[in-house]
Amino acid sequence: SAADLEGHKGRQKEFDAELARLRGTNGTLASQHASLKSEYEQLKEANDSLVEQATTLSGDHAAALETYSGFVRAVEAERDKKFASRKVTPGMFQREAILENTRNTVACLQDTMDALDERLSEAHKELYDKERELEKVETAVKDERKKVETYRAVLRTPLTTPSLANSNGRFSRSPSLTPPPETPTGRSDASSGDPVATKPLKLSGQD
Repeated sequence: SAADLEGHKGRQKEFDAELARLRGTNGTLASQHASLKSEYEQLKEANDSLVEQATTLSGDHAAALETYSGFVRAVEAERDKKFASRKVTPGMFQREAILENTRNTVACLQDTMDALDERLSEAHKELYDKERELEKVETAVKDERKKVETYRAVLRTPLTTPSLANSNGRFSRSPSLTPPPETPTGRSDASSGDPVATKPLKLSGQD
């Protein structure tokens, strides 16, 4: 009927509006996903650079630490030997100052390595958080795409219902408008639809 058709048109408009909204949401999420992915790539590149820098500094630190430690051991051994022989010379005090400077240098190197390790840990954590955020956005994008596909499938469905359409997809007439069939024994009564019996006609001259 006309009312049902109007109802279908109204629902069609609602579906169109919802589809437009979902497309807008999907576009926003796609843009956010692209931005996060770009930021993730930048963080990953920075993290790789930090790892490379840490590896290089670790090697330099180990070599420097070994060199300075060997120097400290040699100076301490010489100092102990001089004190053991009770022969104190001005050069011993100079070596003691150099030894103290060397210890300070080793301590500074260790502080630098500790700070670098801490920054590297922070970069790893930041990279991990961005990966989780990126996964969440990718999941949301997939969900919105599924919703869009669902609404597209609904919109492709013909606007017919079993009560209003026949097997060919066309609207059928109302049952009350279908004329009652003729019966072999008589005509149909228009008011009730029951057949009315007819009497045989008598010919003139017959009883």
